[in-house]
Amino acid sequence: MNKLKIAHAREEGIKQGKIQLIRGMHKNGMPLEDIAKFTGLSTEEIRKLL
Repeated sequence: MNKLKIAHAREEGIKQGKIQLIRGMHKNGMPLEDIAKFTGLSTEEIRKLL
């Protein structure tokens, strides 16, 4: 049970870090297409996060 909680917390932390990275890239003027290439997400997914 604890391993499951730790795994979930780790995944959530990774997700939050990725969101911060995406927002920083966008704030610094990086085109959505480039952000998509680096993150592996679609431009539509990125738009939803911004």
